[in-house]
Amino acid sequence: MKQQLAALFLVQQQDSKIDALKRRFSLLDSGKEDKVAYDAAEATHKKGLEALHRASGELKDAELEQKQTETKQSDFEKKLYSGKVTNPKELQSMQDEVEMLGRLKVKQDDRILELIEAVDKCKAENKVTLSALKASRASLADKVSRYQVDAQAIRDEAQAIVAGRGKLAAEVPPMLLKRYEAMRPTKAGVAIVGIEDGNSCGGCKMALPSGLVTLIRAGEGIQLCQNCGRMLAEGLEPTT
Repeated sequence: MKQQLAALFLVQQQDSKIDALKRRFSLLDSGKEDKVAYDAAEATHKKGLEALHRASGELKDAELEQKQTETKQSDFEKKLYSGKVTNPKELQSMQDEVEMLGRLKVKQDDRILELIEAVDKCKAENKVTLSALKASRASLADKVSRYQVDAQAIRDEAQAIVAGRGKLAAEVPPMLLKRYEAMRPTKAGVAIVGIEDGNSCGGCKMALPSGLVTLIRAGEGIQLCQNCGRMLAEGLEPTT
């Protein structure tokens, strides 16, 4: 039984290493927060581009409308001063139209200036958001790259441990191994421990009765700690 428990303890050590790797893996930064930040930066930049597109379109329309106004005003002025129109009422009507178009052009000038300022502001803001987006993209790419490297290193290490664990488990009687595997989830992953300091449980550190220690050293069956319920074996280092 001593040899069987010794083999089982080696299995426990491998399982503890695998558990430690799982904890390390769970703590890896996969870049989720960076992805959220990148998505936000991308959305902000996209919104800015849409605003720039709208402002640029409005500016183009305003400039086209102003050009049409200038053309109408020019046509009326040519007729007004051509000398071909002599009817006073018609001349007055044309004069009124020229003045109205002049006032409209002034409003259009003001609108165009506003839109030019809006376009310039959008361009400046987009320059900032684009820079932030590039920085966020670089940060995300770096985080993902490091995650992939670290995750693969853990997978490789775990694969090697699992292979070794399989060979060790083959040396443990099936029923004993089954009992061990059933106990692990209820014992924080550690189902078998050694005696420490001559008479202490390697799991809970409580002192063991001398009679129990004698049975363990004699290899008399499977002995359990009366406090934590873990299997006990002699001369084994505590699990880590």
